[in-house]
Amino acid sequence: MADIDKLINEFSLPELFAEHKILDKEIEEYRDVLSNSYKYKAVSFEFIALKHQNLEINKDIIFNTLKFYQRLTNL
Repeated sequence: MADIDKLINEFSLPELFAEHKILDKEIEEYRDVLSNSYKYKAVSFEFIALKHQNLEINKDIIFNTLKFYQRLTNL
């Protein structure tokens, strides 16, 4: 579990958003995802997994991931 926490602490969604020039107003509708600690961690894990597999992350992937987790109500 410590390894997972270390990965989360080393990864930053705000940095990812800045890297892809995503503005605050563009993610406003996903505030419930970003303010829910479980969903925030799940989204972070998604992007950590993509980065560790050396897969490309782009704006579409970011927004589709946020939309997916926004629809989940049981996390």
